[in-house]
Amino acid sequence: MYEVFDANLRKLDVLHLAYDRQEEIVLNGVSTIQFTLPKDDLKNRHCVPFAFIHDGNGQFYRILNDSVRVSDTGARTYTAEHAIATLVDNVMFGITVVGGTDYPTSEVLRYLLNRQSVKRWVLGRCDIEKQFEYGFESENLFNALMSVPNLFTEKYKFTYDMNTYPWRVNLIRLDEDAHPDFYIRSGKNLLSENADATFGDICTRLYLLGKGEGDNQTTIASANGGVPYLEAPQSVIAKYGVIEKVYVDRTIEASEMLLARGEAIFPAFHEPKYARTFNVADLYEITGVEYDNAKIGDLTMMADDGYKAWITLIRRNLDVAGHMEIEMSSTTMDLAAQLADWADRQRINEVYSQGATQVYQNAIQANADSSTPCVLNFYIPQQMIIINRVLARITLESFRTDARITRGGGGGAVTSSGGGGSAQASGGSGTQQTTSGASTRETISISNDTTTASTTATTSSVTLMTDNYSGSTGSASAGTTGSAAPRTSQPNLTNSGSVTVSALGTSHSHPITHVHDVASHTHSGGTHSHTASHSHNISTHSHAVFAHAHGMGHTHDISHTHTVSLSSHSHSVNIPAHSHNVSLPEHTHQMEYGIYRTGNPQSAALLVNSAEVGSMEREREIDITSMLAGENGKIPRESWIRFGVRPNDLAHVSITVFVQGFIQSRGGGHY
Repeated sequence: MYEVFDANLRKLDVLHLAYDRQEEIVLNGVSTIQFTLPKDDLKNRHCVPFAFIHDGNGQFYRILNDSVRVSDTGARTYTAEHAIATLVDNVMFGITVVGGTDYPTSEVLRYLLNRQSVKRWVLGRCDIEKQFEYGFESENLFNALMSVPNLFTEKYKFTYDMNTYPWRVNLIRLDEDAHPDFYIRSGKNLLSENADATFGDICTRLYLLGKGEGDNQTTIASANGGVPYLEAPQSVIAKYGVIEKVYVDRTIEASEMLLARGEAIFPAFHEPKYARTFNVADLYEITGVEYDNAKIGDLTMMADDGYKAWITLIRRNLDVAGHMEIEMSSTTMDLAAQLADWADRQRINEVYSQGATQVYQNAIQANADSSTPCVLNFYIPQQMIIINRVLARITLESFRTDARITRGGGGGAVTSSGGGGSAQASGGSGTQQTTSGASTRETISISNDTTTASTTATTSSVTLMTDNYSGSTGSASAGTTGSAAPRTSQPNLTNSGSVTVSALGTSHSHPITHVHDVASHTHSGGTHSHTASHSHNISTHSHAVFAHAHGMGHTHDISHTHTVSLSSHSHSVNIPAHSHNVSLPEHTHQMEYGIYRTGNPQSAALLVNSAEVGSMEREREIDITSMLAGENGKIPRESWIRFGVRPNDLAHVSITVFVQGFIQSRGGGHY
C-alpha cells in the first residue's frame, strides 16, 4: 500500500485506489516506481511534485514534476524516483578536491553527505576503504557519491536503510565466491528466458584519457609502465584479436586514478554482452523462503547451465501476482549501464575546466662572480597539470657598472712604517772645475821716482782645508714621495799658509768655487739630510813679479786661474727605519657616470636550488626540463624553483626561462 508524504516528510494520506503499480529496481542507480490514480480520486491533490511516496517495503520515492501522465479516461499516472536522488538537489559549486593519503573512502562519503542543505542522508556501513583523491567541479552530490567506488576493482552495491531518519546509505562489498542468494530453475520459477549476445562492444585493448587536450591530456602511461592502454589476457586476444577502444573521463586528472578506473571497467568488455533476461514467478509471497526472495544485487545461479551472476535490474508489476522480470550481469554495473555512464560523463565534461597549453617566461639580468651566482626564481603552479618542456637562454658578458668613483666617507689617519735601508748614488767619471783667482792690487809709493825696484815673489805652498758641508737634499710632502734636487756647494776655502811677495811684502788668498751633484732620486721616508765630507789640494806654485822700477806711484793687477780635477766617486746614503703618519680629512669624490666594463668570463656552472647540475660557455640555449625534475621524475608544483648561473670571473649574466605546459583555468579569483 502506497502512502503519500509532503516535502517535509509529513504523512498526508494512504493511496488506497492506486493501481498498475510498477517498480524498476536498479543496482547502483536510481530506482523508480510508477502508479495510477483515478481521475476523481481526491488524493490526486497530494501527488504534487516533490511529494514523497512510501512503497510499503521501507523505501521512499519522490514524485517528479515532468512525469505526470493523464490518460484518455482522465486517470493520472505518476512516476517517482528513489529518494537517494534528492542528493541531486545540491551542487558543489566550483572546485572540490577531497581524499588522498590518510583520507579513506568512508571519510570521502561523509564529506559529500555533509554538503547537503537538508541533512536527509548519512553514512551507515562502508565495507571498502581506499585512499583515492577525487576532484569535482560544479558537480551534484548524487553523481559525486556514485562515482566514488567506480575506481574500485571490487564488486560492490549501494543499499539504503530508510527505517530511521536521517536515512542511511551503505556501501557493501560483494563476494564473488559466496553461495548464491537466489536460484532460477526450469519447472519451478523460470517462466521464459531471452538471451541476446552482442559482440560489438568487445574490447581487448583499451586506451584511457582523462583531463586535458592534445599532448597534454592525462593518460595512464606514467602509472602503467609507459604504456597508455590496458590489454586483455592473451587468451582473449587469441580468441577475438586486437580490438581497440578509447575511454574518456575528463573528470579524472591523476594517472593513477584513471588506471584504477580502467581496471574496474575493462573486464566487462573481454566477452560479448549476453543480455539474459528471465521472466520468473515470484514465489516468495507463497513460500516465504528467503532463497525465493529475489533482491537487487543478489548473486544468482541459473541451475540448468550453472550460469552465475548478479541481479542488476528487477522489474515487477505489483498488481499482477507473481510477476517479476530479472536481468543478470557478471558485473555489478551491466555493460549497457556502463555505456550510458560514459555518455553521461561526456555531458558532465561540458562544465569541467579543461584549461589550455600555456607558454610563459621569466628573465633576470644581473652581475655575478665565481662566489655569487646570478639566480632566477620562477614559480610552477599546482594547476599546471603537465609540463612539456622548460627552456633556458643564458649569456655571459663582462661585468658592468655605471660609475667609476663612489662617494668618500669621513677623514681618517693611516700609519705605515718603512724598514730602513741605504741608497747608493754615483758621482760619475769625475769633473773638472776652473776657478778664477781674485785680482790683487798692490800700490807702491816711491819716494824717488828714479828708484828702480826689482822683486821676485816667493812661491808658497797652499793646502786646501777640508770643507764640511751639510745640506738638505729635499723634503717629501705627507703621503707622497719626495724627489731630492741637486745641491751646489760654494764654501770659502782658506789656505793653511800665505803667499808672500818678498819684494812687495804682500800676501793674498785664493778662493775656490766648485759643485757637488747628487743624482735625482726618491725616498719613501720623511724629511732628512745628507752629509758629505771631503778635501781639495792645490799644488805648490809661485807668482813672480820681475824687477822693475817705478818713477811714480803705481799699482799691479794680478789675475790668474786654478783648475781642480775630481776623480770618480760615490755617495752612500743611509735611511734609518721610520714611519709616516698620513691624515685624510673628510672629503667627497665626484661620480663619473657611464657604462664601464671589466672581467672576462669564459664559462659558468648551472645551479638548481643551489646544487650544480651542468656547465656552459659564454652563451647557451638549453632544455633544462630534466635538470628540474625530482627523484620521481616530476617537476615540483606549487613551489618556487631557483635556477642559477655562477661564472668563473666577474660577469654580467642574462637568464631567460621559457615554460610550456598545460594549465587548468581554476584557482584564484576573477580580476
